[in-house]
Amino acid sequence: PQTDLCIIQLNMDQVPDSMKPLPVAKFGDFTTLEIGDTVLAMGSPAGVSQSVTLGVVANLEMIMPGGGGGLRQDGERVGDLVRWIGHDAVIYFGNSGGPLVNLNGEIIGVNEIGLGSLGGAIPADIAAYVTDELIKNKRVRRSWTGIVPQPLLRSQHGGVGGILVGSVVEGSPGEKAGLQAGDIITSF
Repeated sequence: PQTDLCIIQLNMDQVPDSMKPLPVAKFGDFTTLEIGDTVLAMGSPAGVSQSVTLGVVANLEMIMPGGGGGLRQDGERVGDLVRWIGHDAVIYFGNSGGPLVNLNGEIIGVNEIGLGSLGGAIPADIAAYVTDELIKNKRVRRSWTGIVPQPLLRSQHGGVGGILVGSVVEGSPGEKAGLQAGDIITSF
């Protein structure tokens, strides 16, 4: 639920020969994006099949501090740390989980949320990691640090970026490691 992705396994011996080989989309390098780049959002908004909307990249680090006041997907908070690719291609229910592609047809993000006129896409590197984890382990393994993080943009803190430690849970791995509220984590 935190990354809005699933894996579907196809039984290729049931696919007609006339449809083989199936086309495969490739993940691209989202770090090459710049604000103002043209992107396409694909999906099935409101059940309309095979929709494509055109937009531009508006923000390379779109965040929603505090999860948008409790924004949840399938019971899990979203928006605390994900730095979405912000864009203005139209996103409605049904676009979520669909690809955000560059003009080379490479997947540079996975659309997750629409906020008024802005859409947010999970960057391709996170999507690729999650899909690999699902294929290898049937689930995404996540660790628990016991910190309550707050996002820190690259434009803050001397351009380094990172995560601001808001608080640390007593007895957690974070506390045992010596982390304290106010610390800035720039690498892990």
